[in-house]
Amino acid sequence: MEASTNSSKKVRYALAPYTNQFVLGQGWVAGWEDFSKHRRYYIKNPTIKRADKNTLFKDQKFISKEDHINVFIPHEENAKKEELLMYENITFSGLIKPYNRKDGSFDYSVHTIPSSYIEDILLNLSKDVDDILEEAGRITPDTLLCLERYVIPTLKHINEELDEAGDLLPTFNGTYNTYKDCLNCWEDAIRNAIKIIRSISGNRKFRRRYDIDYDFAKHIPSCI
Repeated sequence: MEASTNSSKKVRYALAPYTNQFVLGQGWVAGWEDFSKHRRYYIKNPTIKRADKNTLFKDQKFISKEDHINVFIPHEENAKKEELLMYENITFSGLIKPYNRKDGSFDYSVHTIPSSYIEDILLNLSKDVDDILEEAGRITPDTLLCLERYVIPTLKHINEELDEAGDLLPTFNGTYNTYKDCLNCWEDAIRNAIKIIRSISGNRKFRRRYDIDYDFAKHIPSCI
């Protein structure tokens, strides 16, 4: 769906020095086209900046303002996201890569990588943790199992991914330190909820108060 204008044929030479480097960008959706492994989004008027995990996008080093740029996103990642709409504002991140146009000329585009989606995962997780902590008030085996077997391992895994990403981290809504603090805070809150549930389950007086028949917690191995 790329428009065949003269501006679309210009090579983005400002991006050449950043080949294979991680960048962040912001623009709006002007179209897309599906290929075997990717969907190519045609992003109009993108602002491209150099990634820095310790700095928000708005304050990062400016690289260029382009007429448009092509952003390639794998189909499996597209399937996890809400469908983008025409003319919708979009933020994106990935590696600057050269590619060949249909006419044989070349240009530069952005190819997303796994760490491009960490910020989306963290924002969704924030909503999930809020819901989970509300549910943690229910002193049941299912609640304890969920916290021990799913929530804590998930938080640990994302914490590891955050560290592994290094500077390959989108920072549109927060920096590395912001997200690190959030993850640690969430994990502390979940661990505290687990301790409360185990304490109530293991105390006969509390079991009577909460109408619990037996100490279910001792049958569920602890991960903390």
